[in-house]
Amino acid sequence: INCPATNNQWAYCTGNFQMTEQHEDATSARIMTYINDDSSIIDISNVSFVYQGGRSIQLVLEEEEENSDGSFSHDCWGKEAEILVTSHTIRHEDSQIAKIESVDPDTGIITLQEPINKPITLDDDPNTGVEVALLTRNILFTAADDDTGSPLDGGHMIIMHTSAPVTQTVMGVESHNFGQQGKLGRYPFHFHMCGSVAGSTLSKNSVRNTKQRGIVVHGTDDLYLEGNILHNHRGHGFLLEDGGEQGNTFIKNLGAVGHPVDIRISNDESDTAPATFWITNPQNTWIGNVAAGSQFSGFWFEVSSRVRGPSASKFPDMIPNKLDLQKFVDNISHSNAQGLQTYPQSGYRPERLAVFKNHKSFRNRNAGVFFHAGGRLSIDGGYLSDNKIGVDIDMDHSDVISNTVIVGRSDAYEEVVNSLGYKATQRPAAALCPSANDSLVGIRLDSYHDGSLFGATGSSVSSVTFSGFGSGSCGGSSILHVDADDMQYFDTRNRLTNIQIIDDSPKINLCGAEKQVAIRLEDGSFMGKPGFIISDTNAIRSHPDCISDSGSCSAFCPEVCLRTMTVMIPSFYERGSLKLEVTGTLSDGRSIIPVSIQDFQTKELRLPQKEGSQGRFFVTLPAGGKYNAKFLMDNQEVWPHYTDLQYEDKV
Repeated sequence: INCPATNNQWAYCTGNFQMTEQHEDATSARIMTYINDDSSIIDISNVSFVYQGGRSIQLVLEEEEENSDGSFSHDCWGKEAEILVTSHTIRHEDSQIAKIESVDPDTGIITLQEPINKPITLDDDPNTGVEVALLTRNILFTAADDDTGSPLDGGHMIIMHTSAPVTQTVMGVESHNFGQQGKLGRYPFHFHMCGSVAGSTLSKNSVRNTKQRGIVVHGTDDLYLEGNILHNHRGHGFLLEDGGEQGNTFIKNLGAVGHPVDIRISNDESDTAPATFWITNPQNTWIGNVAAGSQFSGFWFEVSSRVRGPSASKFPDMIPNKLDLQKFVDNISHSNAQGLQTYPQSGYRPERLAVFKNHKSFRNRNAGVFFHAGGRLSIDGGYLSDNKIGVDIDMDHSDVISNTVIVGRSDAYEEVVNSLGYKATQRPAAALCPSANDSLVGIRLDSYHDGSLFGATGSSVSSVTFSGFGSGSCGGSSILHVDADDMQYFDTRNRLTNIQIIDDSPKINLCGAEKQVAIRLEDGSFMGKPGFIISDTNAIRSHPDCISDSGSCSAFCPEVCLRTMTVMIPSFYERGSLKLEVTGTLSDGRSIIPVSIQDFQTKELRLPQKEGSQGRFFVTLPAGGKYNAKFLMDNQEVWPHYTDLQYEDKV
């Protein structure tokens, strides 16, 4: 603790220190003072020690639904049983396993044999407490670790070609070291090409330390999976294998600690980037599941434009990435790289809005939600905190974020990071911003899809509450951001309404972003008046009423309406060789500030009559004005061989 020098006055100074195993038997504390000169005199008074937190040896679990006899499930957890306490940091490796010493049925207190690192509890944060799951079962399947020639080979269980009305029930089983890495169809628990298995159940099992994947549903429909625990798996965890699987129900399953495989089944598989829930067909149901720590993603919708494998011939006309989402409600993703993502394949682009309802995604190293290369996806009623990016909309369109709380850095996680001291920034870092260049973003909007394509309508952010991006957060953090990757068209129909900011969080940061951002503010909740937030550049700032904010590289244009059109030219002009300058007047007769726009795309000279081979200028101007435009090359006016115009909406 460093105390400031004073002139005959008391100085108040505080600091934190962490006790380790070497202090375990200590009965007293000694304070030692050091003076950095030969003349100062010091006195000490009012010394106090306040407990901040530490290791825990007792747990009290949240009350769950009562059993029929009035008891709770954890009442019967016995001595020596092993439990899983999921990660309380952004690192998936920080889950903990402990053995039970006793359970008091009257108080619900679980006493452990050895202390564990203090987890985040519901008292610390009612939205982000860790999960506690029983790993031990009375029925144990284990694979002997005795194959020195094939150490990645374990046992496997397969139910194959068995359809309803025959039903299967697998309940209350614990397995260790199952799966055979690199071998097709050799998974710990595997329903294989069964068709409809309505009435069959896979529930309350504990799948541990797998060698390849976890619970696999392959060519099988209508399976009911509830209350299964998957811990320390290689490759994907719970998965739908071919993309034709439908009508399956996943309820209150939990997966934690997913690692990549060393040997893939084939180059077509993505198990080197493991997901706790790997989803290839949205026509299934997920309710109350938890993805509690994977090296890559929690819930991964890797939906394709076709069904693959032996199911392909059964569903030749099915297009999984255009199917509606059946039901995705009350799920949780934390301690992953990406919490919930739709990436990459062909992008998930259903015909109707796919709603991820009441999803919680927190303490993820990259994005809480990552929507990529698709469109019409929605987070409604969500809670997102302690993610590098809350929602990352990347090469996506027409998404909706509504009725959601987004927190940059929470008090509960800041306490965890502070308790780790210097270790918080050591790799793999637990700190959200281990370096001075790191920052947090609430929602990152995208500039990619041409507004006239794909039926795009712009993305909507409505009834969203933000906090935790200001004081005490990472430097340079902001509620909104647009990056400079894949710079193309920025849809002026991206819009905000009913936004609440409950602290000093900066609203937007467009420094280093795309140069033609224009976000519509439908009401005064964000800036006090409706209008537009735009890039403060000469490529878009044309209205004289726009007010610059140099600190965010943005400008606010109150009560202004902007629209965008695309001006297309032949592809044989090299990018950057032409500029488009626009002058003109507003509907009230005032002159606009001239804008200068550069071509956004270079294409090879082929099929110049096709839109995809044309150079494009995206021109954003106030609606209702009269404008003149000219092309310049080397500051000389030129006329392209032709121009073609497209508008955001059909005229």
